[in-house]
Amino acid sequence: MEIEEIIKLVRLELEKAIRDWVPFQDKHEAYAHILEELDELWDAIKTDAPIEELRKEAIQVAAMAIRFCLDVPPEHKKPKFVGGESRMVIGKGLTNSKGEI
Repeated sequence: MEIEEIIKLVRLELEKAIRDWVPFQDKHEAYAHILEELDELWDAIKTDAPIEELRKEAIQVAAMAIRFCLDVPPEHKKPKFVGGESRMVIGKGLTNSKGEI
């Protein structure tokens, strides 16, 4: 597998995660998602899964690490709490925990 192909697969996985899930609310949530994907990779390794499965899991770990960098706000920009729901400023709008603006 070439670097360009791996990067393309990571990008596709990242774009899918961004499309399907709301942004991470903080570094703890982001870490939990990375750890979950890493545990899935470790489980696949322990069961001697085929290399295709290992690569799939490793690509998911990489995508979540990139998403961490994209979503986790600097310490001084904590999520805003409005009406009992956590809301994060995304671009120029607000989104709730369901991704609704």
